[in-house]
Amino acid sequence: MARRLLQLASGADGRCRADQRGRHRRDGPGDPRGQGDGALGGVLLPSSTGNHPFYHHPRYEPIWAVCEELDLPLQTHSGWAPDYGDVECATAMFISEVDMWAQRPFTALMWSGAFERHPNLKYILTEVGVGWMIEKLRVLEFKAADPIFKHFTKDLSKSPTGYYEQNCFIGASFLRPHEAKFKDEIGVEKIMWGTDYPHLEGTWPSTMKELQETFGNYPEQEIRDMLGLNAARIYGFDVDKLAPIASEIGPTIAQIRGEA
Repeated sequence: MARRLLQLASGADGRCRADQRGRHRRDGPGDPRGQGDGALGGVLLPSSTGNHPFYHHPRYEPIWAVCEELDLPLQTHSGWAPDYGDVECATAMFISEVDMWAQRPFTALMWSGAFERHPNLKYILTEVGVGWMIEKLRVLEFKAADPIFKHFTKDLSKSPTGYYEQNCFIGASFLRPHEAKFKDEIGVEKIMWGTDYPHLEGTWPSTMKELQETFGNYPEQEIRDMLGLNAARIYGFDVDKLAPIASEIGPTIAQIRGEA
């Protein structure tokens, strides 16, 4: 499957990147060097590591180092949750908690010092919401300032917020107005909108309507950044090469503002 995905991305003339799913092995994680001939866009970390150690463990250090070296973003994506059993509320439990499991690697990478050792490592949290990060950082800042935590922070030169600002980005699938209003606290430069097509919870077939509702009142540059330029910068797309395609099929600022 991974090979086919890389082949698909390689034939897309620079319009997409393939994410290599991280695999857990007894001898440690694999090495993404030499895969995809430029079509590899990042490494996807499963939200669960199963019976293997979680991402704060030193065994993953080679992966963090290689991803920083190759400028390959690390990513987590919501979708995994524990087996809640065959009971009536199991689906409700899954929907209520699925984001949380994909958010956990952030604290693992931060407390383990991965962000300290690899300041250029990019970490993207996708389809896990946006506004939660504000409260998460508030709680982490409180804990980091507690004298009890001095042992854990002695090798860290930055605060939790500092590591977020240095290393982290948000894949904001089907971003809604009630979360988009936090864009300044989250950082406009960190937000990458996505339609989540063809999932039922995504924006299709009402994508234009949702773009207008979420972004219509924002400054033009912020719209351009969150809808495309941030992703191009973070993943390394060639903006000049893709500009003609974007002009042909992409929405205009006037359309997003409901003026055309």
